Amino acid sequence: MSLFYLENLPAGSRVQVTFDGSAVKDQYGNVLDADGNGVAGGVFKMFFDTFSTVSVGQTAVIGHVYASQLVPDPNGTGNTLNQPLEGVTITVDGAEETLRTTTDAQGFFKLQPSPSGRFFVHVDGRTAVGSQWPTGQYYPFVGKAWEATAGVETNLAGGSGEIYLPLIPADTLKPVSATVSTEITFPPSVIANNAVLNGVSITVPPNDLFDNSGQRGGRVGIAPVSPDRLPEPLPPGLELPLVITIQTDGPLNFDQPVPVRFPNLPDPVTGQKLPPGAKSALWSFNHKSGKWEIQGPMTVTADGNFVVSDAGVGVRQPGWHGSAPGTPPGGPPPSGPCSSSEGASCGLSLLTGALDCGLSFVPGVGTAFCLGMGLGYGGARNVMDCSLGDSVDCAVSVGANAAGIAACLAQAAPGVGQAIACGAAGFSIGKSCAPCIFGLFGGSSASSLSTDFLYAGDVPYGGPWASARQISLKGRPVRQDDPTLSPEQVDFQVHLELLEAYTNVLQVMYGSSIWYNAVDLQNGDYRPAAQQVLNVLTALHNAAGTGSPGGITVTDPEVSSLLSLPRPNSIADADVRAVAAYFN
Repeated sequence: MSLFYLENLPAGSRVQVTFDGSAVKDQYGNVLDADGNGVAGGVFKMFFDTFSTVSVGQTAVIGHVYASQLVPDPNGTGNTLNQPLEGVTITVDGAEETLRTTTDAQGFFKLQPSPSGRFFVHVDGRTAVGSQWPTGQYYPFVGKAWEATAGVETNLAGGSGEIYLPLIPADTLKPVSATVSTEITFPPSVIANNAVLNGVSITVPPNDLFDNSGQRGGRVGIAPVSPDRLPEPLPPGLELPLVITIQTDGPLNFDQPVPVRFPNLPDPVTGQKLPPGAKSALWSFNHKSGKWEIQGPMTVTADGNFVVSDAGVGVRQPGWHGSAPGTPPGGPPPSGPCSSSEGASCGLSLLTGALDCGLSFVPGVGTAFCLGMGLGYGGARNVMDCSLGDSVDCAVSVGANAAGIAACLAQAAPGVGQAIACGAAGFSIGKSCAPCIFGLFGGSSASSLSTDFLYAGDVPYGGPWASARQISLKGRPVRQDDPTLSPEQVDFQVHLELLEAYTNVLQVMYGSSIWYNAVDLQNGDYRPAAQQVLNVLTALHNAAGTGSPGGITVTDPEVSSLLSLPRPNSIADADVRAVAAYFN
């Protein structure tokens, strides 16, 4: 579901979205089941927070905007120079009318007053001197995430203070079709200057492009960009031999992933091309999060000339994209014996697995211990596995824990529950101890035994939090590159990343992140809300237990009991019914 707003949302606010399924019908004329309780109709509610855009006195962000293309030195030295872009408009998201600035003849800007902390801006090159938008060549419109320290007037935009915008040729944008797929290639003028770009393309599915009002259609084009002069620098360790920008005449959304075909160029570090059939990964810059992210795997064609996105994988939004083999930025994973954290994980899995399996044969005790470890240790392990950005590793971890919790609830069935509990324990032990087992025999850790693409997900915490300091999570380094940050600031960012992963885990377990969002500051103290949520979820687990009146099914009387429990105001009756239906 996509949400479109006629006006900008208020900054620094919690927003509640209510969707009434009884007023919407699907293509077959059936009323939608909005709250997911198996009954047509119902009301779905969700909450999210908007960033603060409150300006802070004596706070500013400064920098320069240049063209990505270098220009010859007018003094005839033979050198090339930055070309400043004058007239570029910069606005703060959510406060576009009040917090804005433009660049001068030297490309310099000073955004003052400015919000403090992390906030988002848009840099509009279409207003720059030299842009002929919408009829000719132009500089694009890009979103970025910035950081500013309160009380400092020399905060550098993006950490470096330099922003580069590529010039998009006039013949770049082409109309897309509403009925058939549209192949978009480089304009002939671009290929004439660089023959290696011949054959590079994206394929826009029919009726795929839409704007924030839901209007379908528009024009799409691609242009090459120098990897070292991007609007947002690449993360440390990520080397892209080619970056393309996908531009439109306004719409910023693709309904389905857009397949991509890149040239199979030599690796910038090794100088070697990937062989036919080799795997790579599609990288995209997410303007909404301000980070480079992996979209999915790519494969080298049989003739070795191109790298093509795999089925179902593609570009999700216009912007900057490239292809690189799946090696984590910052270098390959460590090899040899398992790390201390892997050894600890293995030891803990051996202990809890043995107890989980053994106690599954003790009625009542086994179920209680099993659920406690699954929701406690298992949840913590899920957070660690999912915090690193590897979607496959995260899915395996959450899946294994979910199987363990299912085993807990099934232990009342003689033989069946014990078999599932011991099997899940064995799987968990094998997964956790594989690095140490291989290390004992002189092999690599389990991490390096994964395919290259599995490693592509281990991306660094990007943005201004990067420092030379190494932070090890699950034995894998996380690089950062801003030496001005203190260790406490870096640790705080990692803490935020773990909280985000925790939210994702709860969403998998309970079908919605509303149970996490409800635990918010209430009258300056989060504990009352947290205790209320815990009481409801504990009662839910009891209702789904084998010893409850309805067995592992949450019955209507049990749902009524859940509804009678105190809970935060943000959780409606429909949310309680939805989570019960989700368990069933």
